[in-house]
This record gives sequence, structure tokens and C-alpha cells, in this order.
Amino acid sequence: MMATIGLTGAGGRLGKRVARALTDAGHHVVGFGRTEPRDPSRFVRWVRGDLASGVPAGSLAGLDALIHAAAATAGGWSDHERDSVGVARQVAQACIAAGVPTLVHVSSMSVLEKRGTEGALSETTPLADDARRLGPYAWGKTESERVMLSIAAGAPLRLCIVRPGALLDPTALALPGLIGRRVLGRVFAGFGRGIDPIGAIDIETCGRIVARLATHPDEGPRQLNLNDQSLSTKAAVLAYLRRHGWRGTVLWLPIWAVSGAYWAVSTAMRLRAGRGASTTDAALVLRPSAIDYRGSAALVRRFRQDAEA
Repeated sequence: MMATIGLTGAGGRLGKRVARALTDAGHHVVGFGRTEPRDPSRFVRWVRGDLASGVPAGSLAGLDALIHAAAATAGGWSDHERDSVGVARQVAQACIAAGVPTLVHVSSMSVLEKRGTEGALSETTPLADDARRLGPYAWGKTESERVMLSIAAGAPLRLCIVRPGALLDPTALALPGLIGRRVLGRVFAGFGRGIDPIGAIDIETCGRIVARLATHPDEGPRQLNLNDQSLSTKAAVLAYLRRHGWRGTVLWLPIWAVSGAYWAVSTAMRLRAGRGASTTDAALVLRPSAIDYRGSAALVRRFRQDAEA
């Protein structure tokens, strides 16, 4: 059955894939973004504006579901407070007011508590207790989830939270931040070891699954950590990147050394600016954690097979 789906962040890397998956399946997409779309043919309507200032009146009318893929990806605490947490609040409240039955919120694996967590990260792993230790991005994603859950509690709104791991884009090859950073040219400092576990997924597969969860909400769980088991280690992610043309060289460094250097440099910069020592716990952010794939394995397998068919 054809559905009309709203999509925030429709012009972003993931948003474009979600829009394509929806239209390829015959659905109508209402896009939300700050600028005009590069491919307007994917949308039956485009709502241009800054959602942090409010969701335009009437823009959610007639939607069968809304996918919220917009969020801050850079900047400091105030940027993430405004464009992640604040926008999440506006979107959830607007969905309830407009009678939108389903809201799919795209979050991140970075929101999960690592400290003191036993076993692999799964859908039952709690949100980070003090997300400010994880930096502005993870804090913004964590608090956005808390806001969504609080507003949706007891409301006539089905909330589905999707937490993708590192998104791998074969059309824009880049080393995920949890694996390493560029040092010079094609040389990268790698964090930890190649055998370390990591959560990751191809962006096309992720987009198709997110689209499916919006159009068939009864098929999916209320919370889903979305990762591909074939990309379960840093070495496997590097192999994927190289298959698609990435030619970097990674020099592996101990996480304790990387985190110590990060703290020293960031603290020195903050002290110079009169803002005190760094509060980000880089060792915790970079700590490798095993992933429980049971929640996402069947979905990933199905949509990869569909893409290869």
C-alpha cells in the first residue's frame, strides 16, 4: 500500500538514501530541509526551514509516518542542544499534535553506556548515564532519545528508534572516526587494533531498512541497533573501504596513548580559552565493545540480498 512519509534531514547523506528507497517502493515523500533539494523529483512536497524554530503549521498533515534523520553533526554543546535535542523535541511534539501515528528516530550507537556494561552492546543496553563524557555529538544524540521517549510515553505515537553504527558510503569513502584520523596525506593514525570490534553498516542498506520501518511499523522493533555482522571489526571495515577504492595506510596506536594525547591537547586548548579542562573521556569513547547482532541480522541479510538481486 502506498504511504506518505515525512523525512527530516532529507538532503543529508542518509536522508537521500532513505528518500530513494521510499520512492523506489512507490511511496510519497515530504522532505524537510534548510535548503532546496538537489533532486526535487523524489518529493511530492518540500518544506524548507529551520526546524529548531518550530515545525511549520500544517506541514505534517496527512503523513502516515515521519522519519527524523536531521541532527547536528558538528559544533559544540550549544549547536547540539539546538539542532539535535531541541529539534527532536519540536518534531515529537508536532507529530502528536498532527496525529502522525509513527515516528522513526535515527539515533546512533554512540548513545549506549559502555562503562560497567557486561557483554555485548544490545537493544537492552541502557543509554549513557553521563553522556557529556562522550562529547557533544554523542551527548546530543543521547538527550534527543531521552526527549523523544519522554514525549512519546503515553501518547498515541508509535516511536521506533534506530541506532546505526558507522555509516560506510562507497560513493564518499572516508575512514570512520572511531577507527582513526588522517595524519598526513594517505597515512592515518589508527585507534587500537584491527581485530577490535566495531559497529558499522553500508549506508544504502541502512537507508532501505529505515524506510521499511516507517512504511511497515508493525514489522520492526521499538529499538534497533543497526549493524552488519560482516563488518564487525575495524579490519573488516578497512577491507570494505579498500574494495571500493580507498587507498589509505593505517598505523595502529594503543588507545591509551591516543586518549592521553587527546586529553592533553584538548585541555591545553580549553585552558588557553579560559574554559577549564576537557570533560570528554576519549578512552571511553574509543573503547571497543562487542556487538549483539541478533536484532538486526535478519533485516540486514534481507535487504543486502534485495540490493544484490
